[in-house]
Amino acid sequence: MNPGSPTPPLPALADARATSRKYGAMLLGLDRRITWCNGHLLETFGYGAAEMYGLQPRQLMPDTEESRRLLEQLNRELPGGHSVLRDMRFLHRSGRHLWMDVETRPTLDPAGSVDGFLAIATDVTERKRFEHGWRFAEQEMVAAGLARLHCAADGRVVEVNTAATRLLGYPEHVLVGMHPAQLHPTLEPHFWTAFRADVEHRGRVRFEAPALRADGGRVDVEVEVSVLEFDGARRVSVFMRDVSERVALQRAIARQREQVDGVFEHAQDLIATCDAAGVIRNANPAWSNVLGYPPDAVVGRRISEFMHADTLASTWQAASRVGRGEVVPVETRMLRADGSEVLIEWLVFGRRDQVRGIGRNVTERRRHERELEHARERAEAAAAAKSMFLAKMSHEIRTPMNGVLGMASLLLDTPLDAGQRDMLRVIHAS
Repeated sequence: MNPGSPTPPLPALADARATSRKYGAMLLGLDRRITWCNGHLLETFGYGAAEMYGLQPRQLMPDTEESRRLLEQLNRELPGGHSVLRDMRFLHRSGRHLWMDVETRPTLDPAGSVDGFLAIATDVTERKRFEHGWRFAEQEMVAAGLARLHCAADGRVVEVNTAATRLLGYPEHVLVGMHPAQLHPTLEPHFWTAFRADVEHRGRVRFEAPALRADGGRVDVEVEVSVLEFDGARRVSVFMRDVSERVALQRAIARQREQVDGVFEHAQDLIATCDAAGVIRNANPAWSNVLGYPPDAVVGRRISEFMHADTLASTWQAASRVGRGEVVPVETRMLRADGSEVLIEWLVFGRRDQVRGIGRNVTERRRHERELEHARERAEAAAAAKSMFLAKMSHEIRTPMNGVLGMASLLLDTPLDAGQRDMLRVIHAS
């Protein structure tokens, strides 16, 4: 990499990867193919990264009418811009079934257009087993950290499991008899009546909220509430799972996205993403400053339209190396909106179907380099002329001087008076 060349940004999700230990996260392109997922998700499905990347979620699901119907519903709802939460059944690499609680939301580019999807998945296979076999799954549910509270008609807690005492920090005898409003910082006691009516109507309600712990702290929890028949009475069952790390993951992704967007918006270098056909899919405002084209006049056009024909071949050759995981430098003559040309030094990286480039205007730098080269050549030519001149002058002076000295030496051998002999000796000595 040449000194002064632009450096590609660090991976935008580095912090997010480190944040998640319990929850799977993946990014999908507009073609619904997986472009990134964290280690927990790979472990959950039993695949390696090389096998996982490029797959579509439907390839990880059983081939059933239920799966197809669920995917069609997601495809209809996601473009609306809201997050969609669904229980989805997947297949482990070994063939066993996995139930995942998947929250999917669109991701937006700086222009506000959907450029992909973020999915955060929780393995809820244990919870599904619990729902299908209450007593058999109780110990597994506690081991998985799923807190359970049974509430009477007035909302008072009548039964809890060990996971609930661990999550909330209260001993069982204190939790029993408490009201949910005491565990949630924003609920009022009178809210329970309307809330239970909503649960009765819908069958199940799910949401995320902070819960108050016995030590005064708060923990982000995912809450699922349903009305069940238990021992001949209708009770409200509340299940809670600690999602603090998932919330931290979402916040880390949001912070990273903000940082990337900030770099994208304020960078002085050109930034662009092209698809496999060379069509620009996004471009930053620097295109307006450097080339005179606003980003909305660039997106949707082939990048070759902005390149001088003489540099197209070298540019496409560099782009072809991107698929091998290289960061490829290439210089391209670009055409400004006013018809003038600038020299752009690009760093090209990414995938064959999503090539990213960061380009720096090096026109002035190259001009200065040429001027310095010309100055060096002129200096070398002047030095050579000086050496030649001195060599010639030395020759022209040395020849007659040798004659003078020779004649002075001969005169010293002739009869001379004292004054003449002294002057000849001075000449000879000089």
